[in-house]
Amino acid sequence: MDERNTIMSKIPYQKPFQTGLELCHKLISEGMIIKDITNAAKSIETFSYYRFKAYLIPFRISTSKSQFLDKTTFERVRNLYYFDESLRE
Repeated sequence: MDERNTIMSKIPYQKPFQTGLELCHKLISEGMIIKDITNAAKSIETFSYYRFKAYLIPFRISTSKSQFLDKTTFERVRNLYYFDESLRE
């Protein structure tokens, strides 16, 4: 085992598990518009919130990591994710 793996194995994971629905509520509290929360929650659970998170960056207010630009919708970000996925196929 190399040094990095040894260090990483000693750091306990601190963030609790959150369901897709809980993550949707987090996005809503940050200003995102979600028209169909059930469908959005399923999408997040399908492709992983932590992978999806990278696609949120262009929609964030530049001075805030926790607020979205006006009229940012989940559907628009999800479409960007799907578009990028199609380019990688």
